[in-house]
Amino acid sequence: MESQLSTGKFCRVHQSYIIALEKISSTQKKSLTIGSLIINIG
Repeated sequence: MESQLSTGKFCRVHQSYIIALEKISSTQKKSLTIGSLIINIG
């Protein structure tokens, strides 16, 4: 599935997560926020 997504618009940030870059609200050293959801970067 990952290979079918646009390279410049999506990124794998963890083994379990591929995210749309435009949806990121904020970033920290080891996590990022999408709305109210915090995702750890692996």
